Amino acid sequence: MNHFDFNIGTQVHCQDGNCGRLAKVVVNPDTQQVTDLIVEAGFLLKRARVFPITIVETTTADGIYFSIKSDDLGNYPEYREVEYERPASGAEGATFTASGAMLQGGMVLPEQSVSLVREKVREGLSSEDLRLVAQGTPLKNQEGVFGKVDHVIVDADSTEITGLIVRHGFVFPELLNLPVSLIEHVGENYIFVAATNEELKQLPRYTPVEEKENMLE
Repeated sequence: MNHFDFNIGTQVHCQDGNCGRLAKVVVNPDTQQVTDLIVEAGFLLKRARVFPITIVETTTADGIYFSIKSDDLGNYPEYREVEYERPASGAEGATFTASGAMLQGGMVLPEQSVSLVREKVREGLSSEDLRLVAQGTPLKNQEGVFGKVDHVIVDADSTEITGLIVRHGFVFPELLNLPVSLIEHVGENYIFVAATNEELKQLPRYTPVEEKENMLE
C-alpha cells in the first residue's frame, strides 16, 4: 500500500525547486480523508496557499514533492484567517450609523449594551466544515491531552488517514505510531482518540524511513 507521510513543517518541492513548507493538513472530518495541503512561503511576509492532495507525487522523510512548477503556484487560492466581530444573538436586526452607533427599532443603543461576538473566517477552503491539522494539534482522550500531532499518514490512493505520528512527553519526547482505528473524531483544533493514556504509551515507536534503511545496512 502506497502512503504519503505528511510531516508538518517539512519542505514542499515543486518540479523546479522549493515552493514553501507544509503548514497544515486539511481533513474532511466525516470521511477522515485529506483533501488539501496548506503551504506557507516567505519569511517576513508569509503567504499561504491551498493545494489539492491530487498534485502530490511522493513524500520522503525530508520533503513533499508536487507535480507542478513554481510558475503554477499563483493558480491556487490563497489561505487567510480573517477575524471579525458581529452583533450577538438578539441584535441581528440592528443597523449602524455612520459614526458606528448601533440602532435597533429606531433607537440608539448605549455602547455598553451592544454585545459583540468574535468569529474567524477561513478564506481559501472549499468548505467551512473542513478541519485543519497543524504541527502541535492536541491529541485528546477522556483523561485530557496526551500528546501533539507531528505527522499525518495517508493512503495515497484513497486519501484516507491511516495513522498519526504523535509526539508525547516533554523532557525526552517520543514519537508514537497511532493507528487510525483509535481516532474517534477530528475536531476543531484537536483530535480525539478512544484510548487511555496507558494504552497510548504502548504504541510502537516511529522510526523514520532513513533510520530504518541505516539499521538494515
